Amino acid sequence: MGNEKKIKFCSKCGSTNLGIVTTPWKARGGPISQEYKCEDCGVEMTAFDGDEEFLAEFRKKLAEKE
Repeated sequence: MGNEKKIKFCSKCGSTNLGIVTTPWKARGGPISQEYKCEDCGVEMTAFDGDEEFLAEFRKKLAEKE
């Protein structure tokens, strides 16, 4: 316990296919949280992170909503 690898994933669709969003004001640096763009659904967000079990449960809940 405590050694689980954290996985970043999309807060909308659960995909792990994320790219980092770089904009001019973010490129300057500073205390800004890292933002990502989901390559599957296109949403830009601050990614969720969790272990594989958390991600599986998140995806299960998404599927239940559909």
